[in-house]
Amino acid sequence: MKPFYNKPAKTLEEQADLLINRGLNINSREDLIKKLASVNYYKLRGYTYPYQDNTEPNSPFLPRNNWDEIWSDYVLDSRLRALLFESISHIETALKTQLTLNMSLGHEPTWYTDKDLFHNDEHFRTNFSELLKDWARSKEKFKEHYENDYNNAQLPPSWIIFETATYGVMSKYYGNLKKSVPEKDFIAQYFGFPHGCTEYLKSWLQNLNIVRNICAHHGRLFSRTGIVTPSYPTLPDNWLVLGFAHDKIYSSICVIKRLLDYCMPEYDFKTKLFDLISTASANQKSKMGFPAGWENEPLFR
Repeated sequence: MKPFYNKPAKTLEEQADLLINRGLNINSREDLIKKLASVNYYKLRGYTYPYQDNTEPNSPFLPRNNWDEIWSDYVLDSRLRALLFESISHIETALKTQLTLNMSLGHEPTWYTDKDLFHNDEHFRTNFSELLKDWARSKEKFKEHYENDYNNAQLPPSWIIFETATYGVMSKYYGNLKKSVPEKDFIAQYFGFPHGCTEYLKSWLQNLNIVRNICAHHGRLFSRTGIVTPSYPTLPDNWLVLGFAHDKIYSSICVIKRLLDYCMPEYDFKTKLFDLISTASANQKSKMGFPAGWENEPLFR
């Protein structure tokens, strides 16, 4: 039988002393206490973990640790999450626009209710249920206008209801469209894919859904591995050299840059990214999966 969790709450001073007693190298106990007042001790564990011997009881810090480096990891990660969340929001808006526009013109405005357009019936039912839940929860003025002015027995057209949908539901709707639905390919081509590459776009959208959720919930991102790996087609412009760890965040950054080049070229993601990475140490860039010479790859020139 598993034991109950019975660790008591600790004051900020007790938390600081616990870290110091475990070997954390600091310049100022007062500064450490101030940082712990704004960032949860448990949250920081994700950033102190690589600097500790986690095979030993109480996970003592390794000799060559430095609080400034740990805090730098945290700050870099916060800035990275903010940049990627903002960037993905532009992709989300473009996907929502392309999905509702192409499918509504090619089919009915309520095409999202037609299960014959979708590959997997179970996924269709789940996605449809989530879409309706998002609509029911929404407090948007346009929803109130629709319900007050139109017959509630009639479901809204996709260009209205998808404005209340989560990115996850929207990307799943795209992914579950049958390959034979021509609009699925039209949307992939809008994002720069050659004809017949819809499964690659599906893979990219799944990857970004996970990244977006991590950003939205302020999770550790920069050193995370195991994110759903995006698949890469062979593209005619040779935009990427495949020689890096695909399960690190650099892979998602490449996906974001490529998609933004097509759907929001006015958004200067490259400059924002270069400014951020210029503050990163070699160790931090390695944790993110940036290969040597990445800035000279065709994608980032």
